[in-house]
Amino acid sequence: MRTLLAVLALLLAGGGVVWADSIPQVVDSTTTGRRTLTVFNDSGGALTSGAVVVWDNDDATATPEFDQLGYRYVTTTATADLIWVAGVVISDSIPDQQLGEIVVEGWVPTNVTGNLTEDTLVATSTTAGRMGDYSPAANTCALGRLIQNVNLARGAAQTDTCGSGNFCQMPVDVNISCQ
Repeated sequence: MRTLLAVLALLLAGGGVVWADSIPQVVDSTTTGRRTLTVFNDSGGALTSGAVVVWDNDDATATPEFDQLGYRYVTTTATADLIWVAGVVISDSIPDQQLGEIVVEGWVPTNVTGNLTEDTLVATSTTAGRMGDYSPAANTCALGRLIQNVNLARGAAQTDTCGSGNFCQMPVDVNISCQ
């Protein structure tokens, strides 16, 4: 009976590790899990932390591009509500033609210009690498939900809101959904 209980305890204890796949941090009551993906920067310049990125596709066939090792290409766009939205850069910086990490699901500070409304959907904007309000329409995608209109940029006071024309980062719950 003790052996059975010991085996059962080991199985239950190890079960949590299986569900942690693709979550690169410890998840407990004080942290938030997020899913990340390694991608290849094909934007022509460095991508900084918080940049909104889209899948880079072959314009002729509209299929995603991959590097020689199978990593998907990402770039930025100045098209609002683009259907090719991929996620948000979590690496400090991804130099051009290098690999880096993006968040494809979960909480992440995200670049924005302007003042957005809390608890609303956000998407790619007309400013490359930044998010803006989402306008639902056919063949568009939302990046996720704006959690709070507060500036999370390094060095900013936690009570600073993002006014128009100011660069800042706001917390977004990335959960890409398309129409």
